[in-house]
Amino acid sequence: MEAGYLAHASLLPTNYFNAPAKEFILTHSLQTYHVYTNNLSFGNNNIIKQACLFNFNLCYNERVYIVIYYLFIYQLEKTGDEKMNSVLERLNPFFEWITKIAGTNLLWVLFNFPIAYLALSLFTVKEMSQITQLLITIAILAPFIFFPATTAMFGVVRKWVMKEEVPTLRFFWKYYKENYKRSLVGGLVLTVLWAIVGVDYFYFHSRIYLGSYLFLFLAVWLFTITLFFFSHTVHTETKFGQALKNVFILSIVNPILSFGIAIINLVILYISVMKLTFLLPFFSGAIISFLGFFAYYKVFTKLVLFEQNVSEQKSVVES
Repeated sequence: MEAGYLAHASLLPTNYFNAPAKEFILTHSLQTYHVYTNNLSFGNNNIIKQACLFNFNLCYNERVYIVIYYLFIYQLEKTGDEKMNSVLERLNPFFEWITKIAGTNLLWVLFNFPIAYLALSLFTVKEMSQITQLLITIAILAPFIFFPATTAMFGVVRKWVMKEEVPTLRFFWKYYKENYKRSLVGGLVLTVLWAIVGVDYFYFHSRIYLGSYLFLFLAVWLFTITLFFFSHTVHTETKFGQALKNVFILSIVNPILSFGIAIINLVILYISVMKLTFLLPFFSGAIISFLGFFAYYKVFTKLVLFEQNVSEQKSVVES
């Protein structure tokens, strides 16, 4: 630490200190170092006072040199602390988001543990019959496990998009219980649709290659509908049939945004599964749900505003 103050002395600006003054401060800096450190918390005035009293045997100019030196290193340290605090303040929201995303994603994985275990088993088996058996098991369990847990995750993420701070665990469990039946029924319908599209895709892929592109497009669209179903479930309280109709309409109102978010999420999912598998338990699900609800909320808000404008124009015409 004392060596640091000697280093500071070598940095003294030339407009305050000439060569003899610097040499004098270097000679006496160790002698007066403890005066500075012991009285730093009392502010600049006390530093000046203590430096002058301690160096009573020095001439006036020499005491002034020492005082200015103390003020110089005090300001130097203060500026460094302010910069560090500024950096930490800027990074703090980033770390808070990382914590929220990781915590929510871990909860989602925990509630999906049976399906997560079966999904990981897909990477260990090689025979097609075993893969088919695992996929069928996952499809059967999905409406009862995957869909309610994912709906709960979308409920928590909805609060983030709407800039509301909520306890993650409590609200995850709240949305899980409130929407379990609705998620289960929706999961049954969507799982059947996913099974049809998936079987048709692999069928045409092996026989009519160009025909598989149609079902690949339908898979991306169905992925958008699935994201919007989760979002619509936690954002509105409409009847199930009306909710499916609304989700279908919302998925085609802004196709560029909807399909763009779907493709981005599919890319994230591919990278998480094939390249960076550590993202799966900590980030992938929460990030995908955040982007999915963000796109849904944009489309939903614009559609509501459009309907309000139309109703206002009708009322004006009728009046």
